[in-house]
Amino acid sequence: MIPERFQRKTFCPFGTFNNLKYNEATSHLIDCILLSKGNSITVIKYAVLSDAKNLKYPSDHFPVLIEINCK
Repeated sequence: MIPERFQRKTFCPFGTFNNLKYNEATSHLIDCILLSKGNSITVIKYAVLSDAKNLKYPSDHFPVLIEINCK
């Protein structure tokens, strides 16, 4: 489940594991970017990139992208 504090920052499908099934919704959020507490990094927004070519995914996992602010 996506933590409430990040729900407004996301622009992506919910899951990151697609099992190479283009016609099914993703629901398994298993790929993450982890940050330590107490650091100077703030997550501005994040996305799960779900691009496909010819109705096929290049991988069974979607890449995760974040935009951050380092103070």
